Amino acid sequence: MALTTIDAVCSHCKTRFNALPKKTFLGFQQLSCPECRKELVYPLTPGYRMTYWALFAFMMFLISSALARGEYGVTGVPGIAVMIALIRDWSIRDRVEANA
Repeated sequence: MALTTIDAVCSHCKTRFNALPKKTFLGFQQLSCPECRKELVYPLTPGYRMTYWALFAFMMFLISSALARGEYGVTGVPGIAVMIALIRDWSIRDRVEANA
């Protein structure tokens, strides 16, 4: 899916601008302020967010079923990355809403 331009506000210099974002490793949208050149990170797109929530639910199901069998439930590196992405998305969305 092609990215669309974002009406952004720089959190550093408060400049309003439109820009086409780039994707980061976990799927966040990254912009560069044209005024101060500060890198800004915007939230996940709805598709990434829905995918991460589905992976999180599946991971919780696997952990709970392992615990029910008396085994250890471990998330592993991908599970930790999903949790970090969801927590980071939540904080970025709060920041973006506060600046809007």
